[in-house]
Amino acid sequence: MRTGVAWWDEERIIWYERAARCCSFHKELSEIILNHIDISKPVNEIGCGLGHTAEILYKRGVDISASDRDPMVIKAARERSLLDIFKLHDAEDGIEPTPQLLMIFFGRIMDNGNLGRYLNSAERIIYILSEHSGQGIDTGRKGSIGTEKFLREYPGMEFTAERFMIPFPQPLASIDEARHFIGKSYGENMVETLLPFVQPACGEYPLTFMNNKKCTLFDIKRRMI
Repeated sequence: MRTGVAWWDEERIIWYERAARCCSFHKELSEIILNHIDISKPVNEIGCGLGHTAEILYKRGVDISASDRDPMVIKAARERSLLDIFKLHDAEDGIEPTPQLLMIFFGRIMDNGNLGRYLNSAERIIYILSEHSGQGIDTGRKGSIGTEKFLREYPGMEFTAERFMIPFPQPLASIDEARHFIGKSYGENMVETLLPFVQPACGEYPLTFMNNKKCTLFDIKRRMI
C-alpha cells in the first residue's frame, strides 16, 4: 500500500459529511450511474472516499463493494452506513476481477497504463471525471476533452460520454469558516476570488458556498469481436 500525505483529514470529513447531509448530490449522481450499470452484475468501486454513492447504490439493490486506501474514510463510511461493503484497500496493490468497475473522481485512466490494468479486471468501467470548475471560474482543467481523445485512440474498447452538472453546495457556520474552507480546499490565493460565491442560506447553517459539480461519465467497455 502506498504511503504519503493523505488528502482527507478530520476537518475535511466534517465538511464533506455536512454537505452530503444538506443536498441531494449523491442521490442524483446515483440515478445517473444506475442508467449505465447492469444491476444484475456486481460492481466494485475503487477510491470510494466516504462511500455515499456506494451506500445509496447498495440500498437500491446493487451488489456493490467499495474500497479506499485511506483508513479514516473507510472507518467513517462504516460508522455512518452500518454496512459491511467497505474495505481498506489500495487499488495500486491490485483489483479483484469484477464485471463492473466504478471510479468517481478517481483513477487517472490516461496515466501509467492504468486503463489497461482496469480493463484486465473488469468487463465495464464507469469512470466519472470532475472538471473542477463549479463556480464558473476557468481553472484550466478540461480533463474530459483529453480523456475522450485518449479513449477514441485506445484499441480494443468502446465508450460513451455523458456530461452533466449537479449542485454540491457547502454549508458553512460563519464567514471565517468560509474563508478557511476556501483557503484549504482551493488555495489561499483563491479566497478573495471565490468568496463572492458564499451566499446567505436558511436552516442550520447561515451561509452556503455555491458549487455546481461539472462532470463527465465515461461508460467504457471492451469491444465485442
